[in-house]
Amino acid sequence: MNDTPALIPALIVLCLFLISGILSLCAAIADWNWFFNSKNCRMLTSRLSRRKARWLYGIIGCLILYMTVVIALDILSKTSIIDN
Repeated sequence: MNDTPALIPALIVLCLFLISGILSLCAAIADWNWFFNSKNCRMLTSRLSRRKARWLYGIIGCLILYMTVVIALDILSKTSIIDN
């Protein structure tokens, strides 16, 4: 329980990674127009075809979700949740 204040920022980062990974992966799968027509994504879709951009965002989403799992396992290994 002494690690609780340091645990809160790590959980916030974990949630942000989870949300961004899910958003990226869902946008790639569902081909959301609002996502691929957004200002930041248009920089990429102007250089790549829409199909390649979807593949790229799908891969990025999977990598972000993988990093989320790694961070979660690291948090769990440093806390006493698994030890008990």
